[in-house]
Order: sequence, then structure tokens, then C-alpha cells
Amino acid sequence: MTGFLVLSVSGWSSEDANGYDWRSAENKVHGDLCDTSDRDFDGFRYGQHIPHCRRAVSHEMKRFVANNFGIHDNFHNYEIDHYIPLSIGGSNAPENLWPLPVPVARAKCELEGRVHLEVVRGEITQEQAIERVKNWKTFLETRLPNS
Repeated sequence: MTGFLVLSVSGWSSEDANGYDWRSAENKVHGDLCDTSDRDFDGFRYGQHIPHCRRAVSHEMKRFVANNFGIHDNFHNYEIDHYIPLSIGGSNAPENLWPLPVPVARAKCELEGRVHLEVVRGEITQEQAIERVKNWKTFLETRLPNS
């Protein structure tokens, strides 16, 4: 299945039909971590006692995020992605959400899954996990046959 995702991602140029440049969009998102004061906080996870937020992104929030990135029509071709994944302590705040073309978001998910497992096993810290996720483009490019 990973090979299928990679091949799908390789067909996406950096700028799509909406004029949205997903490769440089990262400059507009800063990330945000869940904490105990977050309304979506649902407990602590892992040996590191990382605050966890349940997934709670409304359709209205997805539209708001898409509009903030200049996508005003047909944002359904995008996944409103958590820049710092919930699985390693990210929040549902707008500062942690951004649109990625669906195939790109699915490929990024492979990295997030690997990093999550390393956190669960206690092999890396939350801070290290966040740094790895922030380097997602490098990971993605190693998967593209023609990058």
C-alpha cells in the first residue's frame, strides 16, 4: 500500500490547480501542543505522560483553515492535517492545522505512524518526535522516485 501512496504523491507538483503551494505552506503553520486546559484533552499517554487531545475538527474549522491558506473552493481534495499529530501530543488548534493534498497527507501519515511507535516504545522523546515530523518533506522526498 505504501508504494501506491508514493506513486500518487509523485504526480503532485508543488503548486496545485488552486495555486496552493503545499511545499511552502509550512511557513504559515507553527504547530500547537495539547495541554490539560485544552477542551479536547482526554488524558495522558505513554511513559512520557504526554497530554493527548481527542480528534475534534469540525467542518467549519476545516473550511476556516482551508480559507486561511487561500483554498476557497473544493477543499475536499485536501486533508486538513495536524502539523504535529495528535498521536504525539498535537492539538486541534488552528495553529496546528493545514491543508495537504490527500495523497501527500497519506504519505506523511507513514512517517507519523513510525514516529508514534517510537514514542510508544520509549525509544524517542516527544521533542525528538516533533522534530522528525517537522522534517516530513525530507522523508517524503526519499520516497518519491523522481524527486
